[in-house]
Amino acid sequence: MRVLQVVLAAGVMYFLLQILGIIPLAQGAPPVDVSNYQNEYPCNNDTVRIVWPRTVADVQAAVKVHTSVKAVGEGHSWNKPFMCASSSATQNPILAQTNVAGFHLVTSSETTASSSAANIILTTIRPLKIVVDESIPAVDVDAGVKTIDLLRYLGNYVTQLSPTGYTLPAFPWFVYQTIGGAVSTGSHGSSLAWGSLSNQLLGVTMVLANGTLRTFTPETDPFLMRAVRVAVGQLGIITNLRFRLIKEQPVQRFLQSLSSSSFLKLMETAQQQYMSNQTLPSWLNETEFFWITQDSEFLMVSFTRGDVSSPETRHEVLASFNMPDNTTMYNTSWQLLQDPALNRLDALPLNHSAHFGPDGLGALAQDYTGALLNTFINAPLPQLIISTYSNNSATLKAGQAVEAAEVLKPLVAQLSSHEGSDGGHERRRSLQKLHDQQLTVKNRRLFQTSAAIARQRVMQADSDDGGASHSATENVTGGYFEHDHGGITKASNGDPYAGLLSMDEAVALGNNWDIPPKKDALAYYAAPNMAEALISISRAGVLSIASNNTPEAHESYLYQPDALLDNIRTVRYDQYEVAVPVSTMGDCFKGLLDMVYEGDIDSLNETQKAKDKGFRTAPLIRVLGQEDGLLAYTGDVPRIFVNVEDYIFYNAGEQINTAFKAVMAHLRSSPACGNTGLEGAGGRLHWGESRWFGSSHCCL
Repeated sequence: MRVLQVVLAAGVMYFLLQILGIIPLAQGAPPVDVSNYQNEYPCNNDTVRIVWPRTVADVQAAVKVHTSVKAVGEGHSWNKPFMCASSSATQNPILAQTNVAGFHLVTSSETTASSSAANIILTTIRPLKIVVDESIPAVDVDAGVKTIDLLRYLGNYVTQLSPTGYTLPAFPWFVYQTIGGAVSTGSHGSSLAWGSLSNQLLGVTMVLANGTLRTFTPETDPFLMRAVRVAVGQLGIITNLRFRLIKEQPVQRFLQSLSSSSFLKLMETAQQQYMSNQTLPSWLNETEFFWITQDSEFLMVSFTRGDVSSPETRHEVLASFNMPDNTTMYNTSWQLLQDPALNRLDALPLNHSAHFGPDGLGALAQDYTGALLNTFINAPLPQLIISTYSNNSATLKAGQAVEAAEVLKPLVAQLSSHEGSDGGHERRRSLQKLHDQQLTVKNRRLFQTSAAIARQRVMQADSDDGGASHSATENVTGGYFEHDHGGITKASNGDPYAGLLSMDEAVALGNNWDIPPKKDALAYYAAPNMAEALISISRAGVLSIASNNTPEAHESYLYQPDALLDNIRTVRYDQYEVAVPVSTMGDCFKGLLDMVYEGDIDSLNETQKAKDKGFRTAPLIRVLGQEDGLLAYTGDVPRIFVNVEDYIFYNAGEQINTAFKAVMAHLRSSPACGNTGLEGAGGRLHWGESRWFGSSHCCL
């Protein structure tokens, strides 16, 4: 692996501020709570439990137990309604009671007092697996694996069939979310040819609303596959994904600076070509732009792969190949790469030291991929979760069991008195009363959900023996109900506090959790006189990771540097992304640039250049080709995506960022930016990013 390039200016500034205590350390976020990775937008911990599954079977059990569930990975979302499970069944179509196919349409009459909600954290499953099938080639990866870990694993999965390893054809800028979450929200890089991660899927395995596990492929379920490609968590809990792979190739990266007028000319030319013949210029494929707002500049980053059709271009890329991975088995000496006859990577000889093990992996590749799986992907879980697994019973008994038993004792006695002369109906009514009782104990949600479990068991027991009565009594044990396969029974030892749910049931039931404290505002991010300095730091960051070079694909295409993760998890901001159809992209950018720069789009006037444009990081601009997912952003036409971040609102004491709001208003409501935004005009929003359902401080 290469040593990741660090944005020196940003890194130095960040670490100095942290040492001085100006930037606090990040706290919370999944897997220990259900808030986003900045501790913003927490779910409701009065109604939503957190489930830490150990296996896919635990996920299935949790789906069966709870009325409303949502999967969570790393919490990299600003869209609370799509991230949080809802205690109201009408707000979430993933229900425990479904038809035989596993799908169910919710009606308002199905919201009952027994509704329970849980967020299921997929990163706690062990082991998380990555399995490469070179015969296709494809990879099966568990949903809880982070995108960056998958890319690094594949890039170093070096075999005799692919001595450079493998990669995904295209991937996002932000790669620290789980692969399941990235697919659910249609996350993407910049690719007309390959599209988003969702478009690259060969199969999806998910837990459906009835708890069954089902795999969808384009061959077995052509229409449903279009639905699950981008499902936003609404059709089930994704547990495993199959992606197509391509062999690693050197990819030449080229960076150039454009004035705003030069960028606009490119957009207008591409729009005209599309309107003329429904095609886009080849230079646009994979190209990314960073908008340096304060300087009226666009940094254009383009890529050329080493496996393109032109032999001359292939040779040019191979001749500049200067950053192979340590695991790469080809001999990439300078002399060989400069050979005029070389125009294919696989024409290179292998290293003299190349050795492949019984599993086909190179020796270094075996060490690297094994360490990645064991040390990073399957890293030890936080102590909070481990303690919950190992001490669940003791924790629940402490104080709560006695209190709960006293509160529930009258109802338990009432339940025990029913001998079933009415076929179990009276017992079920009593269980409903038990569930609806307004408990005055600390862990009310625990008992509510436990009562729902007990009711399900009684129903199942009645069903199993044709509705015959059971003479068994029920035993409340710290809010849980002891049972056996014959129905709900009294504990054999007579101890009213002895029985608890099995560990499997306790895991499925989930846990309480605490909402983390909000992070402090950092006033210098909001100060107008900091706009130029912070945008300059952002520009320096782009230059450091996007400079001209030719590494292997998974390190040539751009992604957020690891070194800045602590910073973005600490400084509060909202992120938005708007998808504009290529048929109007030139018109959209013309209106946008005219508005931001007040007609002087190249900022030749120094007074105009000095004005705060409302940004503290460079907006990122990418493009996607048309896709067939039912909820894909480009299901109708190819689109260009504008990704923007508002650092001012939170850090100015929740004051509206007027300049930023004007940009969003244009992108979302101007007819020049499409017809899928607000009131039939403007671009459409990213599923996982800010304020899909409305905002008090922006424009949606």
